[in-house]
Amino acid sequence: MKLLILGIVLLAGALAMLIFTYLDPTTLFIAGAVCTFLAIINAIPVGSDHGSVASDTTDAKDLLYRND
Repeated sequence: MKLLILGIVLLAGALAMLIFTYLDPTTLFIAGAVCTFLAIINAIPVGSDHGSVASDTTDAKDLLYRND
């Protein structure tokens, strides 16, 4: 959540700099877009299966603790 807020603040600062000054806000736009993108990607729920690594580990634990 902090990353999303930081991204939005950076984008707002870049927009304000673009409107009210003659300075180049390119760095702020790029940083804001990257922070916002990473925050959104991080917020997407993965579900119960967290990829092949977790599934491989789960399969290994099942084989280890299986009672025949």
